[in-house]
Amino acid sequence: MSNLTDSGDPIDPTVSDEMRENGLEHVSKSRIKKYLNCPRKFYLAYWCENRSPGSFHTTKGSRIHRAYEDFHLNLIEFVEENGERPDRFADLMENWRDYHQWLTPHVENFWMFEEDRWDLAMDAARHDKLDGDDRATPEIALDYWLPLGVEVEGRLEEPPTGDIPWMGYADVVLHAATVPGVDEDEGVVILDYKTGKTEDPKYRDEGIYLEGEFYGWLFEEDESFDHKVVAVAGYYPQNDDLVVSPYPDYERRNVILSAVEGMQQAPEIENFDYEEQPLCHYGDGRCFFYNDCPSTWGLNGGAGYHNDAEKDQSVTPAQKPEA
Repeated sequence: MSNLTDSGDPIDPTVSDEMRENGLEHVSKSRIKKYLNCPRKFYLAYWCENRSPGSFHTTKGSRIHRAYEDFHLNLIEFVEENGERPDRFADLMENWRDYHQWLTPHVENFWMFEEDRWDLAMDAARHDKLDGDDRATPEIALDYWLPLGVEVEGRLEEPPTGDIPWMGYADVVLHAATVPGVDEDEGVVILDYKTGKTEDPKYRDEGIYLEGEFYGWLFEEDESFDHKVVAVAGYYPQNDDLVVSPYPDYERRNVILSAVEGMQQAPEIENFDYEEQPLCHYGDGRCFFYNDCPSTWGLNGGAGYHNDAEKDQSVTPAQKPEA
């Protein structure tokens, strides 16, 4: 039996005449990742327009992102009006209902990250003083510390490949001199906030590094973006981890190009194969499209079945041997 989409209807594995005529609307980092994870999942989600309902995790992510966005916009406004940094970060936060249940550790770590950036901004300001800038050090530091953009849209109407625009939003654009782990004094860092656990290094090539490459490439090619991108990074406030991507990486760009070309094939189901993998069926969870897919992962006789399977024959993680 099919799951119900966000509209309350069962999954429909057909492509509408309108989609066939108009094609996909745009390319984004989330669409690229979904295609690389499983072309069939991409086909059912985007060509067939089956949107999965929201969840606790999507609500959490959107609320925490909104809290950080409000903080940065209010910070810029405060400095413009007062000419100095605020004494309390809490005063810059808006609707407390958005973030109160994630105050610890997410918001508290985010505030500490901003304090670290302020310290680096002060270091950069002291260097400028030595080079002859006669303004007060904190005044110079503000120029480094304030975001250069919040929720900045990048868009390529004529992308490196394919017939549809590339687009994406940078959570925040920061001066490189204020980002820990970035050894650059000039240029900017495209920073993405991650609201879950820090990604395991073994998954980063297909995860955060791929996302970063797409964002960096997007803004690098966008002629309306007036800054030089020198790094891309993701900050995980839950664990207070900053992950800086290797950038640029031209092999990763080839992966992006291949995915973009693949997702724009003729929208016939045979052009979008399914990938048998643990994400098909894991424990008591499964892919949103599992019941509409030939995948047998996790079933008796399927690739993911093993002796520790649950009563419903789904896969549970194998127990690690005791040390």
